[in-house]
Amino acid sequence: MRIKHSARRFLGGEPWSADGDWDVVVVGLPSDVGSRAPSLARNGPARLRRVTAALAPAGRDRADGWYDLAARRSILAGLRLADFGDLILDPLDLGSDLKQIPAVLRELRQSCRLLVVLGGDDSLSYWSCRDAELRRLVHLDAHEDAAALTGEYPHHGNFISYLERDEPELAILQYGQRDLVPGPPRLPGRNRVACASIDVLCETLDALAARDAPAATGAREVGYTALSVDIDVLDPHIMPAVTNPLPDGLGLGELMAVIEAAAAHGRPVRQFMLTEFAPADTAGIADAATAAHLLMRSIDACLR
Repeated sequence: MRIKHSARRFLGGEPWSADGDWDVVVVGLPSDVGSRAPSLARNGPARLRRVTAALAPAGRDRADGWYDLAARRSILAGLRLADFGDLILDPLDLGSDLKQIPAVLRELRQSCRLLVVLGGDDSLSYWSCRDAELRRLVHLDAHEDAAALTGEYPHHGNFISYLERDEPELAILQYGQRDLVPGPPRLPGRNRVACASIDVLCETLDALAARDAPAATGAREVGYTALSVDIDVLDPHIMPAVTNPLPDGLGLGELMAVIEAAAAHGRPVRQFMLTEFAPADTAGIADAATAAHLLMRSIDACLR
């Protein structure tokens, strides 16, 4: 595995350093190695950096943040943000490189309040979630991603099944599924819940928070929550730049309502992942602007 640094950093952030006092650290995983369909998800991190860098021109004081005209308030004011760069996987040593991802992300997570992971195809969410301290995963996706186990490593359609097997203490909450699948889906394990509404999602997170609450006053909280968004959870009229688009998806406001609720009821949220943003090389910036605005508002929700 090698690290690739870009001249364009996410939201004009600083280069990462281990001794920095960061609110947010961003890292890219520009790979579609786990995709079973033709995919351009490897283009996602670079396109997001290009668009967000334009939102933070040189000389601008980040202390001002950005003003959200829809919410009528400032977001991300005073944000201390670092961009680590991209983790580039070697196809000739793929197994070894994949297994290194959790340790690299763990080091980055220890240097900030929130780690933001830019995919990449959805199979990379498996490696992003291999952390003993992660206790709750909220996964927003049009697809179930819980197909049968196949081979040594997960692909983008079964990484949830691998997490159920390999992280038995991890609670997995899914929302947004609308796929048509052959035959009945595989029944969830004892720690996986398909949430039919925001209320069910919040109630489940509240129950898990009570379960994981410190046993004594002043004791350290047990574990953290990660939010994972496969961007095809959005309707393809809003976000067509995905690998596997499906009709009847969420609107942008609907998705933000889910993310804000999950962030509020899942605290502490220490990791946010965006996957399956798959822009073509010749595409314009509209899709990337949509994804960038979603990311900025989501980061703000997780830090609030």
